[in-house]
Amino acid sequence: MMRNNRYRLIKHAALILFRLLAGGVFVYASVDKILHPDQFAIAVNNYQLLPEPFVNVFAVTGCHNGNPLYLYTSCAKFLGF
Repeated sequence: MMRNNRYRLIKHAALILFRLLAGGVFVYASVDKILHPDQFAIAVNNYQLLPEPFVNVFAVTGCHNGNPLYLYTSCAKFLGF
């Protein structure tokens, strides 16, 4: 019985640690994209998925429309929701 409780405690602690690490990475990535849209545009352009005229439009609108939502969901993941 004692062994089962210890296993559950270790499993729970590992899940919390993973959630904090994954959430922290996503929060950092979204804040970095919001603060540096020019570097985000260069990264998007490197993938060569969009025609060149649309890269800046995507980077600017993506940073101001999509990334705050990405930040909110990352924070929710970080907090365990």
